[in-house]
Amino acid sequence: MNPNNLNGLTLQRLSSLITQSPDGFSAENGAIQYLGRQIHLHDGITVLTEHTGNTPESKQLLERLISLQPDIATQIARSKAQAIKIAASNLWDNCQYWAIEMSPTKEVQCAVFLESMRIGPTTMAEKLAETNSLTWAEKLEIMLAGDAKYGQTLSAKYWRSAWIPLSIRFEKAKNLFQHFSDTPAEEVSEINENMT
Repeated sequence: MNPNNLNGLTLQRLSSLITQSPDGFSAENGAIQYLGRQIHLHDGITVLTEHTGNTPESKQLLERLISLQPDIATQIARSKAQAIKIAASNLWDNCQYWAIEMSPTKEVQCAVFLESMRIGPTTMAEKLAETNSLTWAEKLEIMLAGDAKYGQTLSAKYWRSAWIPLSIRFEKAKNLFQHFSDTPAEEVSEINENMT
């Protein structure tokens, strides 16, 4: 869904929209959000704001939605992270690799890349190299998250396919090494050797 479609809705229309498709909506700390951005009522219509922190207006909106339809609270995610994961998973299931371009936010796009690893890391790494909407540092974080999510170290072949510059990978490894001295020995995880 295009986030801009959430502007100008009545309370009843928003409630019906959430009931039909709760993907992306969350109720974190008692406030209603769409992919982490606050939704609130202004003069009886919805406004999607750039705020990521809860506001009294977004909390009031959630209370009004629940009074209008009590089971709505069970239909939506409990956190922004969960909402993003659900939105990315559903987008991937419906659109496959088109989901990368159709992602409404960068966070969803990153989560879509992780979803794409279900098919295989080779194509994911190649698609990651092709995209211009993410920085090299963001691409690196996706590769590392993919490693962690699937519990296997991606081989050097996948790292080469992603075309992440060595300088970015080396800087990340250096930062991880610097934090090792502050970390208890039992919590130190190894640095992915293919990253560097």
